[in-house]
Amino acid sequence: MLYFSNLGPDETMAINMNDK
Repeated sequence: MLYFSNLGPDETMAINMNDK
């Protein structure tokens, strides 16, 4: 699940890995 908000690429990447 990919979702981009006000977070930077590193933050978004961490969230995506956690959500996997």
